[in-house]
Amino acid sequence: MKFRIAFFLMVSSCLALAGCSSLDRIVGARLQKADALLGQSRVLEARREVKALLSRYPTRYDVHSSVVSLYFKHKRWFDAAVQIEQLLVLGSTAKLDKTLHSEELASWYMSLGYALQNARDVEGAEQAYNRALKLSPENPHTMNALAYFYAEEGIKLREALNLARRAAALAPTNGAIVDTLGWVEYKLGRFKSAVRILARAVRLMPDDATIRYHLGAAYWRLGRIQEAQIELNKALVIAPEYQEAKKLLQHVQNCSPNKPK
Repeated sequence: MKFRIAFFLMVSSCLALAGCSSLDRIVGARLQKADALLGQSRVLEARREVKALLSRYPTRYDVHSSVVSLYFKHKRWFDAAVQIEQLLVLGSTAKLDKTLHSEELASWYMSLGYALQNARDVEGAEQAYNRALKLSPENPHTMNALAYFYAEEGIKLREALNLARRAAALAPTNGAIVDTLGWVEYKLGRFKSAVRILARAVRLMPDDATIRYHLGAAYWRLGRIQEAQIELNKALVIAPEYQEAKKLLQHVQNCSPNKPK
């Protein structure tokens, strides 16, 4: 599954490894070592490094969030989910050196939902996304997260449509949110409406490979082969390793206009 929803973790983009000012040298070195071990698929050793680090700094929010970010980087979804759950427990019991307000909690629950979804715990992911929405019910990003989850899983599409419409009404110039609405329409089989909405999302975010892929898929479903090829090729220019776009482009090239596979 391609990472589509905005990255909700409120952590440093450099993963708080060595050289980041928010963490001391010892922490940075431990994280850097864990990063290298994960890069070598030495997961058990990396977990030991992380455990030792968290045992030494059990209340530091920046350490916990950096570990989550590290697991996300290496697509260790289960480990990331476990770590987020631990962070949320510590935050709810005031055992962190940072107080988490409702919007931050909502962001962490969205991140938890994404990690669990990728770990294929669909029920747990839905619960996490719903918890985020309860914490921040008027935030278009929490609505969007749950709507996109439903669209990707192909479940509760009517509820997804309502959420996506509300989110798009609140954030009409956010390309990712408009894209979700178009993708839900696509999942409902309303391809003409999907093309219209997804084309608007592309205008808002022309350099987003996923939106290009979605629009290409909608064109394909309408038999607009040339336009589908254009969008899928653009998606692959932006993200050359985008497997879904590669597979669909191959189908488009091999199928007749009236017989999409």
